[in-house]
Parts: sequence; structure tokens; C-alpha cells
Amino acid sequence: MLMCFRPATLRADDGPEALLSQILASDFSDDPQSRYGHVFYRDGRSIAAGCVNEECAERRETFDGADDPLVIITRWQIVDVRMEKPTKALVTVRSRVIATADGQNEKRKIVPLAEPRDEEMVYQVWKRKGHWLWVDPPILPRVGYTAVRRAVAERQVDELKDLIAARGPGPNGGWERLLPLYQAELAALDALRPVAEANSAP
Repeated sequence: MLMCFRPATLRADDGPEALLSQILASDFSDDPQSRYGHVFYRDGRSIAAGCVNEECAERRETFDGADDPLVIITRWQIVDVRMEKPTKALVTVRSRVIATADGQNEKRKIVPLAEPRDEEMVYQVWKRKGHWLWVDPPILPRVGYTAVRRAVAERQVDELKDLIAARGPGPNGGWERLLPLYQAELAALDALRPVAEANSAP
């Protein structure tokens, strides 16, 4: 059974898998907002306190499904929860990976895997002040194929078309220059559709 739910509210007695499920479900649907309140660092900093872009010393922790590096998956499942101590759990998640999105913004490329594969990642979930919080900087987002395609189609291709229609060419022809690049990424995602559909079921 896939544990792909997003709890509306986390209670103090919810286990580590509930917290991680919320974050993973948000990532899967290209909604990174749950990371803001639940991703903390060992030194006490959090995304909400800052350090959310490329100007930070750490890798970027939030993401945009249309522009940022990420792993494209079709499903995910929590397969193991192991308590190391009362305040630390190791949660193993298996996901079906079909492609990666390498690079950023207009330089990003969709790179299909030669063969879809299951990958297992171990997440460290920590308890702080009576609640489970994902402490370490997050692993590269694993976003659902449909969400990535929707983000590219709606937030990039459609928005650029609307800008060009409403305002004409952007500065230095920027909008017209960018549109074919994002259209090419959308075409690469459309070519992945049969693979995504074949690998979506458990």
C-alpha cells in the first residue's frame, strides 16, 4: 500500500513516517511549501529563517518543478521505519525513478533513464520539542511526472506565450528566445508519457 497522504495537521503523537509522508507528498505534487516549516539544520537554522536560494552556502532546499534540478518519479512508498533512539528515526522510502531534470532554468535538460528503476533512500527524521521534524538538509526533490509536466506546460510555456502575446518580445528578445527551450523540455516530457503510465501502478 502506498503511503502517499498529506496530513492536514500533524499532532505531537504522530510518528516520523507521518511527517515524512507530508513532505514527500508535497514534493511529489510540486508543492514545496511543507519544507518551510519542517526542514531544520542541526545548528538550529531552518528554511523559514532564511537560506532558501542560491546565495546561501548550502544547496538550495526549496524547488520549482519547472526550473530546478530534481528526480522525476511515478510513485513512492515508505518501506521501513527504524527507531535509532527516542528522538531519531531512519525512514526508508522506495520510489520508481524514470528520469532526472539536470541543470537549472533554461539550461535544464530532461534525461530519461535507460530503464526505470526502484531506488531506496534513507531519510533522517528527528524529534524536537515533542514533534517530529526533518532535520538534515533534504535530499534532491523527487517530483511526480505529471506534476513536472504540468509545471513546464503551465508555468513556463503557457506563461511565456501569454507574455509574448500581451507585451511583444521581452528584453533582448528574451521571452521569444526562452520559449523554444521550454517547448523542447515539454516535448521531452511528452515523450516520457508511455514510460510514466507503464510505471505508475505499484
